[in-house]
Amino acid sequence: MRLVDRLLTDLDAADMAGYEFLDDGTSAALVRFKQVGSKVDAGMATAAGMDASRERLQAQRAGRLWTRSKRRIANAQELAAVGRPVPAAFDDAHDEDMTAADAAVLEMLDSSQSQIGAQVATRQSQRKRDLTLLALEIVLGMLIAAWVVVKLTRETVRPLARLGVAADRLRAGHRSERVELDGPAEVAGLGATFNVMADTLETQEAELRRIAFSDALTGLPNRTAFVERVESMAPTGRVAVLFLDLDDFKSVNDALGHAAGDALLDEAARRICAAAGPSSTVARLGGDEFAILVPERIGEDIRRDAVTLAERVLADLAAPLTIVEVQLSPAASVGIAVGPPDAESLLREADVAMYEAKRAGRGRHATFKPAMQEVASRRLAGIADLRQALAKEQFRVLYQPIVDLRTRSVRATEALVRWEHPTRGLVSPAEFIPLAEQTGLIVGIGEWVLREACMQAAAWEASHPDSGRSMTVNLSTRQLLEPDLVDQVATALSVSGLPPGHLMLEMTESAVMADPAAATARLHALRRLGVRLALDDFGTGHSSLAYLRELPVSDLKIAREFVSEMENSPHDLALARGILSLGHGLGLRVIAEGIETDAQHARLGGMGCDLAQGYLYARPLEAKALAAMLDTSLQPPDLPGFVATTTPDSVFRAALGRLPDVAVIAFDSELRVTMADGVLLERVGWRPDEWMGHRLAQVLPAARAQALDRVWSAALRGEHHQVDWQTVRGGRRLSLDIGPIRTDDGAVIGGMLVARDVTPEAGEPSSVETADLGARASLTA
Repeated sequence: MRLVDRLLTDLDAADMAGYEFLDDGTSAALVRFKQVGSKVDAGMATAAGMDASRERLQAQRAGRLWTRSKRRIANAQELAAVGRPVPAAFDDAHDEDMTAADAAVLEMLDSSQSQIGAQVATRQSQRKRDLTLLALEIVLGMLIAAWVVVKLTRETVRPLARLGVAADRLRAGHRSERVELDGPAEVAGLGATFNVMADTLETQEAELRRIAFSDALTGLPNRTAFVERVESMAPTGRVAVLFLDLDDFKSVNDALGHAAGDALLDEAARRICAAAGPSSTVARLGGDEFAILVPERIGEDIRRDAVTLAERVLADLAAPLTIVEVQLSPAASVGIAVGPPDAESLLREADVAMYEAKRAGRGRHATFKPAMQEVASRRLAGIADLRQALAKEQFRVLYQPIVDLRTRSVRATEALVRWEHPTRGLVSPAEFIPLAEQTGLIVGIGEWVLREACMQAAAWEASHPDSGRSMTVNLSTRQLLEPDLVDQVATALSVSGLPPGHLMLEMTESAVMADPAAATARLHALRRLGVRLALDDFGTGHSSLAYLRELPVSDLKIAREFVSEMENSPHDLALARGILSLGHGLGLRVIAEGIETDAQHARLGGMGCDLAQGYLYARPLEAKALAAMLDTSLQPPDLPGFVATTTPDSVFRAALGRLPDVAVIAFDSELRVTMADGVLLERVGWRPDEWMGHRLAQVLPAARAQALDRVWSAALRGEHHQVDWQTVRGGRRLSLDIGPIRTDDGAVIGGMLVARDVTPEAGEPSSVETADLGARASLTA
């Protein structure tokens, strides 16, 4: 059909081009005829090869007519070429041939359409047969698919559904879920893979739980597991919790290393478990802390059970053991709390009780009482304040002179730390030093004091060259066991420029005996650095004389306990003589502490003691006040009245000795009370500790404090005043003598107030009309 259509179209185009050429002879028409003619030739050739004979005959007839027409056009072209006219008959003949050719092609079209109709009918019939066969195939395929689905459901889908259910249960936490799948090997393989995955997950989760709830070193339950165990107890019952802390564990770690510390912890855990028995739960809370959960037994006193267990644990722990060739005797402090199974409350209360046991002497147990909580709260507040004090440098260093017993000249000074609390005033070292020692803050405080003392000693050395005076600094137990102690001392010396031989470090026997081997090694390292070493409070500890022979000390200090009772106790006198003889026999310099009377001074001087310190010579002073004493001889005072011309402590003691019925208050260059005592002070309602370390504004009402401040300031300028004073407490009339305290060269280093009671007897007229010192005061030079 398409061939006939194209052929008709091409014949029409050729007819038009040929007619145009015959009519006017233009070459463009001839070219167009030849172009279209090539298409007609191709179409005629194709049509001549058609299958149907009728169509083929018509195509041959059309081809002949077309060939005749082409020849006629060729003849016309030749005539035109020689300039002869084309006969008019050529037009008619060309028209007839082309029309006949069109007719022949059209007959081919009619024949083709008839043939196509027949073919369409044949094809429709064939299509019906094909559709029937296709329908049969579809039905058969559906039947086969249904059979396959049934088979897959039985062998694949159902097992996979079971696998999905198992996976959901595994995800929900049923770690023991496993599947057995029948069917093809692939499906069975999926089941096996799922089981392997579940096994691995269960193993890993068990390991994670073990890590999360047990201690890696000892294998004991950890704090989390212990809390869960306590909370799982019956809420209506009672339980006991024991909180254990190994005493001096840090010393073992520092001296022998962490491996030794781990070995000690492991052995302690074994002993605690053995003592606790199977009915109790033992846990390691962390570090050197353990806990024991004791359930209540029917008909038994759980508090008594807990105490019995604590005593058994302490006894078992105390058995000696050897670690890295060092014999140790472990000890612990145990706190006990009893109550309902509230883990956090019981642990907190047991912890408080444990610290109470540790404070009482270590190696002990204590049972929680509500009053302990207040002590613990104060302790925590104290720790927080101490940290603040260290960060904000609220500490200050006072210096107490150490004098030559023969000449009373200052040969050394001891640095003593004081805490100036912003609200509580001066805090006693006896209150904060033990707390700092327990918490480890003493290390930072001690390092700060060491730096300050070295800087001050270097400054005095610069102003008094070749004096040979040394600065003494105390080392605590914790400091002595610090691995970097030698580096700290070397740094302090280097930064300050103080020669090592002008620094003396002193430590107690107890500090050395906490770890004799480590302490001895550290002291030898310090000695090699060039510093001097002194053993403080000798005779009050538990050291061995063999250790004294091994220690590289240069000085012994006789404890104040022996000095204070030396005049009254032959035993203390004999001990003082023995220590003095022992020290000199070992080539050591001997220093006596706590000298408060001239009799003690004379006795020790007669025994040959080298140096001494105590209130007889001076209380701890500010650096400025002590500097004025460095070139003086601290001789007994001459009292031409109430205020003398020598050291504050000597004046203080002398005034109290000569005038027993008085109140005496000494103050330094910063108008801070350094001493307060006397019968009259208590008679008018004051305790000495209410004055010590304070300024007037912290003790008296504002107006009275300001008025007395003016008089005290005048005393520091060298003036002496007498003041009438009416006390608020007790309503007594006092006469106050206030004046300066000077050194031998006249330098003012403080002031002193001596008060006498001049209250008139009943019926005697009083000259004092007011209690306001600012409104009425008699100031006479």
